[in-house]
Amino acid sequence: MIFCVLPPIYTRPTILEEREIIKTFCESKGFLVKNIENAVARYVTPQFEANSLRANGIFCDLNDWRVGDVLVIEKKADHNTNWKLKLQSSKIHEINFWKEIDIGKVRIKYKQAKNAASISRYDINIDSIFQDDVYPSVSKRYQTDFDINVWTSGNRVFHCNNIPLLEIILQNLYDDMRLVLKEKGVSKVNYESVVRCQQKLLTLVWKEMNEYVL
Repeated sequence: MIFCVLPPIYTRPTILEEREIIKTFCESKGFLVKNIENAVARYVTPQFEANSLRANGIFCDLNDWRVGDVLVIEKKADHNTNWKLKLQSSKIHEINFWKEIDIGKVRIKYKQAKNAASISRYDINIDSIFQDDVYPSVSKRYQTDFDINVWTSGNRVFHCNNIPLLEIILQNLYDDMRLVLKEKGVSKVNYESVVRCQQKLLTLVWKEMNEYVL
């Protein structure tokens, strides 16, 4: 038997659709969905949600106020290897459009611009958008006019003018960037802006790592 924690209904508009996908997948693998137990699994409020609530003026002890549902499934037969998960083309595009890198417990996503794998400019800025950089919602459906292309696991968002160079910095965050860029054959670069970006990212990672223990 397998127990799987699921977001409750109404957490987001696609929950019912996601549950149908899980049900279909389970049945194709020889599992029977026995039951869904509602509101039985409490869990600690995620860091990104806690930061978003604080950005909206909510500073109370959140602890484990979130409650999830539990899906109970049981193995009944041999699996069918012919079933494949089908995603809408728009969803596949969205998945491939954002890249992610882990730095300790901190995850940073950045939007890879179309046909922009190489460095086309040689300075870099990471611009703040919101106070303390925290996105004021836990939903991507929140309406904003800002061009967000960097997103952290602490729900902080930014705009960067040079994603290919940002990617190199993130992959070598604790290294001497002058040596790194030299090894990669990148010579025409504003090192002052690179170091400034590197320091900002190091401060960001330190801040979010510390938030995990609060």
